[in-house]
Amino acid sequence: MKFNMTFAERGIRMMMGVLITVLHMTNIIPEYIGIWLMIGVVVLMVTGFTGYCPIYALMGWLKHKDMA
Repeated sequence: MKFNMTFAERGIRMMMGVLITVLHMTNIIPEYIGIWLMIGVVVLMVTGFTGYCPIYALMGWLKHKDMA
């Protein structure tokens, strides 16, 4: 599996995942919304760690400079 995301984009995805998790754990985000957002956090964290976004691959977007 090849990278199709930039390093900055990977970092932003992971920071968003951590931020949403912290807001949910501190009860700033209500539980009924937080449960659905945590599903999104899993997606953000997995794509952030792997550097591969399946949606980008389907659309033909190659943002990583080594892929161009």
